[in-house]
Amino acid sequence: MAVAALFSVTGHCGYMPPRSEERRRRPRIATMILCEIRIGEQPAELVRVRDMNECGVKIATRKPLLVGDRVRVRMTGTTDWCLARVVWGTSGVAGLAFSRAIDLPPAADARGRPDARRPVRHFAG
Repeated sequence: MAVAALFSVTGHCGYMPPRSEERRRRPRIATMILCEIRIGEQPAELVRVRDMNECGVKIATRKPLLVGDRVRVRMTGTTDWCLARVVWGTSGVAGLAFSRAIDLPPAADARGRPDARRPVRHFAG
């Protein structure tokens, strides 16, 4: 099956798969680490990262986020803020896509479990 990839000089992880195919090129890592998010000049909020990869994160948050919102994200163990945008959201959970790929923080697999870096797999049912 042919796959159309979007390339960007900024290193953006854009990708447009056929409709029936999984939308991610990189596997997600199931995790329960914390990160901070900030919208505009609002105070930063500590949120739980449910899964992640180099291109984005799925977070659990009580903050209402709208698709298209631009946010800044600071991962646990780092001092730098990453730019991201909200790409989907449901009650209490949202998906954020980084503006450019990031290095995964060491905390992503710091829980010491042998399966901590095992990709999250979803099966069609």
